[in-house]
Amino acid sequence: MQYKEAIAQFKKILELEPNHQESLKRIKMSENMLALPESERIMAYKKECWGRAIYHYEREEYKEAAKEFERILKVDPNHEQSRRLLGECRKKM
Repeated sequence: MQYKEAIAQFKKILELEPNHQESLKRIKMSENMLALPESERIMAYKKECWGRAIYHYEREEYKEAAKEFERILKVDPNHEQSRRLLGECRKKM
């Protein structure tokens, strides 16, 4: 959720390669996120993290899944599903 910092980093890439499409895309995405109210930004972030977490969990990539569940819990410490699945990841690692 460090969108301002991300934009600054992608702009550094653009200094070296002005038409770097992925950087241009990520800058736009970050600007769109910053335009949202904070509550919506947090919900969108949690949804992204949840998708990645489940992807890794289903592939038994527990270390990567755990990182995503931890990101969710950082912005929403009461997210029970993440807490439970994080515990399962830690048992399986």
